[in-house]
Amino acid sequence: MRPVPRGACAHRRRRSLAGRDAGLFRPVAPEEQLRRWRALDGGHLLHRSRQPDELVVRYRADEVSRRELTELIDVDQECCGFVTWTVIDTDDELALVVRGSPAELDALSAGG
Repeated sequence: MRPVPRGACAHRRRRSLAGRDAGLFRPVAPEEQLRRWRALDGGHLLHRSRQPDELVVRYRADEVSRRELTELIDVDQECCGFVTWTVIDTDDELALVVRGSPAELDALSAGG
């Protein structure tokens, strides 16, 4: 089982980046969301760890990873608000911290 949130929530609708302020929405295909998480992992993943109620995924920080991680989280938060999503941004590292019950974190992992 993969401990990283992967597209399980991507079947929901998300705000279009261009139309965010206008309240426009567009669907996001789960396959596209999963592809984007995997691409971010492939290019920027440093380390991941999982505790029963916390998942921490560390990425190399740069302009691309900051933008992509923000967009990915925006999509997944739309339907997966049952967990808390926090990004700790230092100069060289992004730490994605996802907190929830073991069952909630397992539900995120079930998507990919």
